[in-house]
Amino acid sequence: MKYRFLGIALILAGVAIPAAADCDMAETGKALADKNRCAICHKDGGMATSMAKMAEGKTDEFLKQSILNPKQALGPNTRMPAYKFNEEEMQAMLHYLRSVSKP
Repeated sequence: MKYRFLGIALILAGVAIPAAADCDMAETGKALADKNRCAICHKDGGMATSMAKMAEGKTDEFLKQSILNPKQALGPNTRMPAYKFNEEEMQAMLHYLRSVSKP
């Protein structure tokens, strides 16, 4: 019985840790979005797709390229500026966009 409890506890800890990490990544992504004032354009009724709809049906690679190289990913006439996020920051942004995306 003692070992069964330990096994269950380890399984639950293994599930809880990634969930907490995802939450931290999404919070870091939100902080980056706030710092870079993304919501000025990416809000309901804004000049660009709202954050809540941005990730719908999009791959992480497309979202990444849209942020890092928007002229190539979205077209030459886009007003979206290119951002210089490192890989960790980009992963945080992707987690944030997925967390606010409405299904």
